[in-house]
Amino acid sequence: MERQFTALIRRDKDEYVSRCLEIDVECHAKTWEEAKECLKKAVEGYVKTTPPEKLDNVGNDFFMYRFVVES
Repeated sequence: MERQFTALIRRDKDEYVSRCLEIDVECHAKTWEEAKECLKKAVEGYVKTTPPEKLDNVGNDFFMYRFVVES
């Protein structure tokens, strides 16, 4: 079964931090590509070791949006 997840990758000083927004998984890497691949592997490991019933509703009620505030 395929599951879709959302990643947020940001630069933090001399590394990239990637985070899965639906579950609490995070990776640190030297490049954007490494951060992307590291996160994918970490999420795959999480999914493989988590009972299926705990994953049934992951991401089903997840919404993401961007907004602007005045400074």
